[in-house]
Amino acid sequence: VTIDGLTIKDGNIIGDVALAGTTPTFTIGDAGAEDASLIFDGNAQDFYVALDDSADDLVIGLGNTIGTTPIMSFDENKDVVIHDGGLSITTADNTDTLTLISTDADGSLGPNLRFYRNSASPADADDLSTVDFEGRNDNSQDVVYAQILTATEDVSDGTEDGVMNFRVMKEGTSREHIRMSGSGGVVINEASLDIDFRVESNGNTHML
Repeated sequence: VTIDGLTIKDGNIIGDVALAGTTPTFTIGDAGAEDASLIFDGNAQDFYVALDDSADDLVIGLGNTIGTTPIMSFDENKDVVIHDGGLSITTADNTDTLTLISTDADGSLGPNLRFYRNSASPADADDLSTVDFEGRNDNSQDVVYAQILTATEDVSDGTEDGVMNFRVMKEGTSREHIRMSGSGGVVINEASLDIDFRVESNGNTHML
């Protein structure tokens, strides 16, 4: 049966729909200036995949209306935004979980990883970003065994100072081992721990 120009209005298709052929295509929209969406009507929660035509964004979100609780957006520049949520990447083996690749052939930096605290009211001693190295103990508890923490020290224009701390778990407590700051330089064992700072060579136990 060949049907040329079929319109289904306010109706339902019962059963499965399959697009067959060598290049099956399903098009939503008619190239006009309007939004287009695919709604997943769930029992407890609806989801949508939609084109926000005014912003030229492809949006995945909660609900059944474009703009309602967006989860992830893709724009025409291939930039990806995750809205008010986290991203978890899980692997079941020891392969690289996240790889950043730059194919630029010039001498500039790349690839780049950026941690940006976009505060509307920055202040001295604001915490910025942290990198946690987490695992489990023998009691099936999650433990942050090491951390890299950063903070502002002085946010005054022209005299900005920053702080970076390296913390390591010692006897069940996370303790600062190395501190680097704009005003205080590099300090080892600021927390007065019972630890040594040692420089060795291949033949002498003490070189400093």
